[in-house]
Amino acid sequence: MRTYNDRDAPTPSDPDLVREDLHAAEPDQLVVGTRNDQALTVRLAGLSLGLSGDGAHAAARAITTELLAKAHRYRAEVLIPQADAQALFPGDDITDLCAALEGLIITPSLDEATNRLEAELLRRGRILEMAEQPDVPALRGEDPAEPLPTVLLVASVPADNGTVQGLAALGRRYSLGVLALGPWPSGTRVGLSSDTTVTAAHGPDAERFIGARLFHLTTDDAAGMLRTIRTATGTETDAASLSPDAGVEPEPGPEAEPPAVSTMIPPPRTSEEARHAPVRLDVLGPVRLFTANGPVNTGLRQRARDLLAYLAVHPDGATRDQACADLWPEDNPESVVPMFNTAVTNIRSVLRTATGLSEPMYVIHDAGRYRIDPDVIDIDLWRLTTALAEARRAADDTARIKALTLVADRCGDEFGGGLTQEWAEVQRENLRRTTGDALANLARLIEEDDPEQALVVLERAITHDRYSEPLHRHIMRLQARLDRPDAVRRTYELLAARLGELDVEPDDETRKLLSSSTRASNRNR
Repeated sequence: MRTYNDRDAPTPSDPDLVREDLHAAEPDQLVVGTRNDQALTVRLAGLSLGLSGDGAHAAARAITTELLAKAHRYRAEVLIPQADAQALFPGDDITDLCAALEGLIITPSLDEATNRLEAELLRRGRILEMAEQPDVPALRGEDPAEPLPTVLLVASVPADNGTVQGLAALGRRYSLGVLALGPWPSGTRVGLSSDTTVTAAHGPDAERFIGARLFHLTTDDAAGMLRTIRTATGTETDAASLSPDAGVEPEPGPEAEPPAVSTMIPPPRTSEEARHAPVRLDVLGPVRLFTANGPVNTGLRQRARDLLAYLAVHPDGATRDQACADLWPEDNPESVVPMFNTAVTNIRSVLRTATGLSEPMYVIHDAGRYRIDPDVIDIDLWRLTTALAEARRAADDTARIKALTLVADRCGDEFGGGLTQEWAEVQRENLRRTTGDALANLARLIEEDDPEQALVVLERAITHDRYSEPLHRHIMRLQARLDRPDAVRRTYELLAARLGELDVEPDDETRKLLSSSTRASNRNR
């Protein structure tokens, strides 16, 4: 590999390398060797190539390692049966290393690898049909966030295995390829000497390989390269590193308009349907995903969590530009689009793995807008907003109390625990006030018949809207009605302490309420 100095080119900075990685497309071709001092390339989609002879494993090792270096961010997958993986990368250390590489899938047998490829081909066929696209490259252009990596099967394939040969024949449309180790009756097959010089070639592309010498790797060199790949792709780069001015305080500019508060409309499905969704997303509190098997604790990146929370408050969808502007306003404009695509890709990939359901998109792209699929993801925020909407539509107090009781049960913690972006703060404040008003309304409806329960509801309300003086006064009035002057004073002192955090004091109405409660208590004594 030629270095930047060899090419008389400046060495790129880390942000430059990260930005280049973000913008890199799915690999379409690989350089596998040289012929007449010219690069010899193969097209991955539809690749049907067999390698045999003394140099076959060394050449296959080089091709596989080169593709794994490009597999980061769901761009490519290499599928290898266990026996072939051990033959290409022998030794326990390399086997453990391979297990940690992104994009490398080792199956117990060729049959399981074939079953996986067949299932992937069927899934891609259904996705292409739904999207009305002719092939995977066209679909990538329409929805670049859909994780459809180029898949290469590297395996020893028996001559009578018609299934793998059939998959190779369909590979170009579906971005699948086959690199066969040993005799290969389909496609192009080449014989290699120990130094990976092509000694014989047969099939459609035979002329391109005659006289060529393929690249090769020893097992030790491959191990070193695989370690380098794992180190380079093992963690998500922090967004701050993408900015050329990382660590430099920005110059103050004009104050930006705050993000608009979106109307959190209920999702387009009933509560009964929601209970059967295979995924649950919680955004009231820390952003978390759950399936029937329990919480999803691995694989989901922070930007994917941020995007899920953002789309939860936009059930009717948001454009990519709108989401990027709100989610990552400080990041380089050239980087936010691939960041967004990677986040959507990560969500889809993690949920397909966690649920075992590969067909749902989970995040739907339609008419330029991205939205969470309500048929497969149930969201605690949506259950809450559904109850709020039912309370607004209620025709009488009985129905209103029933809906508001559901609000009390579902309000949970504050929205997006840990999210600090301005859009999240706006949504958090909007939800806090909406929930507080709903709980106060419930307390007013039930306080005549059940003042004790009304107090419980109001106590919960002030945990959501801790600085609301009207809510605290409502509690004081109920406590005074129940002849609890000490409780009235404690509520007043709690309010005074909270308002003191804002450098304000309780108003005259609240102070008079405290005084009247004290006088009434003294008269009763």
